[in-house]
Amino acid sequence: MGGIADELAKLHALYDQGALTSVEFESAKARVIAASSSHSNADASGGPTPAGTRVASARPRHRGQDADLFTPPRRSILFIHGLRGMAALLVVWSHLAGYWLYAYNRNWKPQTVWENTFVIPLHLYQNAGDLAVVLFFLVSGYIITHISLKESHLQFGVKRFFRIFPPLAVALFIAFVCVTIAVHLHAVGALPRAPGVGVLPGVGPKTGFVLYLRSFFLMNWLPAGSGYVLGQTWTLLIEIMFYVLTFVLLTRSRRSPLAGTWAMFGIWLVANMIFLSFTSGHEAENYVIYIAFLVFGRGLYLLHERKITLAEAITLLSALVLCFVLFHTVEFPGVLGLPDWQSPAAGYVIAIIVFVALMQVKVKRLPRFLRFFGDISYSLYLLHIPIGMLTIDVLYNFHLPFTLCFLAGVTASIGASYASYRLVEVPFQRIGRRLLSSRRSGEDFEVVRRA
Repeated sequence: MGGIADELAKLHALYDQGALTSVEFESAKARVIAASSSHSNADASGGPTPAGTRVASARPRHRGQDADLFTPPRRSILFIHGLRGMAALLVVWSHLAGYWLYAYNRNWKPQTVWENTFVIPLHLYQNAGDLAVVLFFLVSGYIITHISLKESHLQFGVKRFFRIFPPLAVALFIAFVCVTIAVHLHAVGALPRAPGVGVLPGVGPKTGFVLYLRSFFLMNWLPAGSGYVLGQTWTLLIEIMFYVLTFVLLTRSRRSPLAGTWAMFGIWLVANMIFLSFTSGHEAENYVIYIAFLVFGRGLYLLHERKITLAEAITLLSALVLCFVLFHTVEFPGVLGLPDWQSPAAGYVIAIIVFVALMQVKVKRLPRFLRFFGDISYSLYLLHIPIGMLTIDVLYNFHLPFTLCFLAGVTASIGASYASYRLVEVPFQRIGRRLLSSRRSGEDFEVVRRA
């Protein structure tokens, strides 16, 4: 009994460290328990264990040995990780350069060059920030599908909670501190701001415990006008909606990924039709419509992993694009057809082209800086506005050149994001895995005891 218990303990340790996926864990566990049962039956019948027989090891074997049970230890999907890093940097540039300059009606030569070289010729909406958001949506649709097909409902729910909400709570607290400092800064004489800009650009003007609590649960975006703390978190609400759809259809998707995706498309389709049918529903439609990009990323994953055929993917994605254009035209009449950089259409197309192109590249190794920004991308997404905007505001009020203020704002944002990644993201994800591992461990040892 002690040997089997040790094997299970090793297995749980590997899973807790992230060295095994859920599928690998379950396969190894089944082998250990099966070997235990076989060994117990042999002992009960008085039959000796044949010479040379070994208890099934919890250690994954190399490819070619029990390939139906084990796959190599989990590796990050490199092109996805690289895209995360690129999208995060694009968002930082869009806000700390473009939006800050707009908020305070200032000019900066690098921003002018950026606009003349990329934004205007490529018709990029919101200083290319919209392009970055769509890339994030496609990445999430792809990677969440990859993860969900290997996890149970409990695993999926617990891991998503510990991935999303602890860093969000820390970011909201930091935003509160930054707003408090900014209020004092503006009281002693700050720059005049554009209409509608809060105490800090990108941070809501309203305060109060209830607002921060609603913002933690992402309930502040509905109904419209409820106020917000971190302006960029509207995209998180869309992500959570997609997670819920994935959770609900998890069993169906495992049996048939294509059928599960069509079911997801059907729910999204009906939701859009319902919200567009009455006036107050348009507030929710502003968010629901963008789930299309995550479903699109899901479809690309299924095609990339050969879980669906090219014809099935073309049919699914074409229907998705057609319906998105239709709903977008109804919700935002004429916006897709606006000239120059006032329309988001070009950014949508470019994001999909970039994603599909990189999906075809066999990335063997990422540059270290891109891997770093991929690691901290979520914390950077949350913290670059309160930290970066405050840093720029403080330094600019001392009449320092904007170039220096911008570099300091970016540096402060990256430093805070790295700290958040190491001190919040990683530990809380580890806590989530341990909670799942401890629950599973109790069940497994009970099975061994009965064997």
